[in-house]
Amino acid sequence: MGVALVPPLAVTGIGLGWLDFHVAWGALLLFLTNLAGIVLAAALTFLALGFAPFTRAKKGLTIAFFAVVLVSVPLVFSFMRLSDESSVVQQLEGKIIGQVTIRQVHARAVQPLEIAVKLVTPSALTNAKLDTIKAQIEAQLQRDVIMEAQIIIRR
Repeated sequence: MGVALVPPLAVTGIGLGWLDFHVAWGALLLFLTNLAGIVLAAALTFLALGFAPFTRAKKGLTIAFFAVVLVSVPLVFSFMRLSDESSVVQQLEGKIIGQVTIRQVHARAVQPLEIAVKLVTPSALTNAKLDTIKAQIEAQLQRDVIMEAQIIIRR
């Protein structure tokens, strides 16, 4: 239990100390998920081993179950966001547009979608060519994007 609870709680404190609320929230969510899972597993184990009759354990099981459901809500949203970001990376990684290869794609599922890419090309890119690449990415993803690009000239 200590391995499941102490590190996320420590990272929560570090995140708050650094004023990095994204890290603090993620670590706190992990702590609460682990805590709810441990409480539910313990309640079911004690019930199965006969330490308490079901009528007495009903209230505790109900509370543990609702704690798991409550923690599941932000987990579902986080999973959907991560799944969306992964899908974008898979669609774009290694894609070739003209003579430009897209590498090291990082996506952030916000509105509009933010992507950071490395564009490997044999020659310098003009603003018009960058706009064309961005338009083709938007067409493939079927949504607007904000693109941050590092251009790597490879000869």
